[in-house]
Amino acid sequence: MKFGMFLLMQSPDLRPSSEVYRNAIEQVEFADRIGLDYVVLAEHHFSSYGMLPNPLVMIPALAARAPRVRFSTAVVVLPLHNPMQLAEEIAMVDHLTGGRLDVGFGTGYQEYEFQRFQKPLAENRAIFEETLEVLQKALTQAPFSHDGHYYRIPETTTLPRPLQTPHPPFWRATSSVEGMTWALERGIKVITGGTASSIDRKSTRL
Repeated sequence: MKFGMFLLMQSPDLRPSSEVYRNAIEQVEFADRIGLDYVVLAEHHFSSYGMLPNPLVMIPALAARAPRVRFSTAVVVLPLHNPMQLAEEIAMVDHLTGGRLDVGFGTGYQEYEFQRFQKPLAENRAIFEETLEVLQKALTQAPFSHDGHYYRIPETTTLPRPLQTPHPPFWRATSSVEGMTWALERGIKVITGGTASSIDRKSTRL
């Protein structure tokens, strides 16, 4: 069994951002000293619910202060990101952490986030699936190309290449049996807080 810390970086009373980040750094340094196995960071936008718009930017700063603990995202909201840039960012952070990176992805659910990024929330699952397909190609194939509904990418090699092989471990956040099945069939680990769905459901869609 492994134990870790989840950093949401909430600030309901809107404390100064520098204080929120300083507190997070101190918590991670403490987690590393007491021997926790991992630190997980969430992505949120435009809200004091979580003042961390990009966990992949924060992780290298934390890794420099905590040389042992492993880091993960829970989650990167995949439909809000361009897969080409995200592939390069993941590979870069993989190197900057010395291979201490896992990446958890989610479809997203906050309507106001999708509105402000001008992304259709109703298509979040379809965008998620294709974005993840492009991301996996970019990290495992050099060069690669893609011809899909949301992305059409000519032959390209993303740089840097990831440190871990074939790439940092991927996780998928879901509370549905279908989502868990979809992830596990593709070799992706599952992040879940449980589900009320029956395990007898046959659909393979989310």
